[in-house]
Amino acid sequence: MRVVRQTSTQLTLRLVPWLLWLMGGIFTGAGLMVWLALGGETVFECTRTAPAQCELTQSNPLGSRSRTFSLAGLQQAEVETHRNSDGDHTYRVVLTTDQGVVPLTNAYSSGNGFHQNRAAQINQFIQSPAAASLRIHQDDRWIGLLFLVLFSGTGLALMLVVGKVVTCDFDKSMGQLTFTKRGLLGAETVQHPLHHLVSVTLQRSSGSKGGNTYRLALGLKTGETLPLTSYYDSGKRDKEKTANAIRSFLGLSASRDWHEDPMMTLAQVGNVMNLVVGGKGKRQETIANCQNQIRQDPCNADAYYTLAMALVMQGEKEQARQVLEAGQTRCMQNGDQEKALRLNQAIGQFGLKV
Repeated sequence: MRVVRQTSTQLTLRLVPWLLWLMGGIFTGAGLMVWLALGGETVFECTRTAPAQCELTQSNPLGSRSRTFSLAGLQQAEVETHRNSDGDHTYRVVLTTDQGVVPLTNAYSSGNGFHQNRAAQINQFIQSPAAASLRIHQDDRWIGLLFLVLFSGTGLALMLVVGKVVTCDFDKSMGQLTFTKRGLLGAETVQHPLHHLVSVTLQRSSGSKGGNTYRLALGLKTGETLPLTSYYDSGKRDKEKTANAIRSFLGLSASRDWHEDPMMTLAQVGNVMNLVVGGKGKRQETIANCQNQIRQDPCNADAYYTLAMALVMQGEKEQARQVLEAGQTRCMQNGDQEKALRLNQAIGQFGLKV
């Protein structure tokens, strides 16, 4: 996201998702190519009645072509094997004729047994003069359509649904934030008073292999967050630079990074184990301890979190939601917006949103 306009009263940021558009184009193109290559239909027919010939018709989404040769020129069918760079094998049936080798299908596919049976069926017809005709039909159009839906569908979703141009306009003269997401399917605009913005956070998402991706989010007085994008990506330094520009313009203090769905700390993991192993007695003890901690510190986010966890384990979800909402309100009253945001996200983490 880059600054496109900055004055003493206005800051305008814009994100053009070039990478998503490129990835979407690649996926869409790959789906189309596989659809054209594999989404074909083959019909091979031979007859011994005059003029005793064979006809091979191959069709794909771009059209069809037929090839005819004499039955006497059909010598045998065999399976041709292709090995890729990973060592995997795919197969296709080829016909040996007086006109040369003719592939039954253009594309290779898996299933050696299937192709061996097809070749045996053709060879049996060649060796059986009593057999009047042979017809083989292979319809691979569903394979092409499957790849078209998976790849091209994903690519179009990236370009049309996820890959939207995002514009954030902070206007002090109007006292308003105008947040717009614009795509080929239309535009969506959200507005908030500037005095409702209390923080700018860099949300972090950890991948299964340990890598981190990020996105910017605006914290509101209500405890809600307004992510600037629906997805996470790399480029932490650029996002930090953008966050600092927004904070500087609005006069906000820096906030530490946090997860959109807060991951439990080691201490909280230990609490979960104790609550599970200790049973109802341990949960009652934990509830009493957390309530005592909250009386001493009305904005103890960890105590609210653990108390809500214990209540959820006892099936008291409504009470757990009320506890987290009360903690969120108290933290906001104390001016600790970051803890209020964490407790708001905990409501979603425990599945307590209404």
